[in-house]
Amino acid sequence: MKKTLLSICLIFTFFAMTHSFSQEMTMFLGVSGYQYYEDDRPLITAEVHSLLYDTPEAFNYWKKSRTFNTIAVSSNVVVLGTTLAILAGKENKKAAGGLVAASLGSTIISVIFYLSANTQKKKAVLTYNKGLESKPLTQIKPLISEKGVGITLQF
Repeated sequence: MKKTLLSICLIFTFFAMTHSFSQEMTMFLGVSGYQYYEDDRPLITAEVHSLLYDTPEAFNYWKKSRTFNTIAVSSNVVVLGTTLAILAGKENKKAAGGLVAASLGSTIISVIFYLSANTQKKKAVLTYNKGLESKPLTQIKPLISEKGVGITLQF
């Protein structure tokens, strides 16, 4: 009786583990930038990076997002520099047209790349979540080695 109960428990455990799936990632815009969560557990950026690394398509979106964000920040530095140069000019002298054009152009570039970076982040999270629909959290695989034949449980 004990062996039958033990074997039923083992079969039920393996069945439950093979049909359990990973948790979806969500992202919210907070005061200090985007915040990522898996259910109620907050994720730091390094954890998001490692989770997205396993899904190549989602990781490509993530890399594009980081690149676009870097370009946006660089454009903001140009905006700051040109704005300071305009403000530092003499009050009675009109600001140089080139500085104003550079400041406005850099502002437009910064906004475009910042919005593109946010779009890429959203695509990365959605692609990651879409990949979880068919990917179980655990897998049972056969194992053949010099010691014999068996099964392994991979997480």
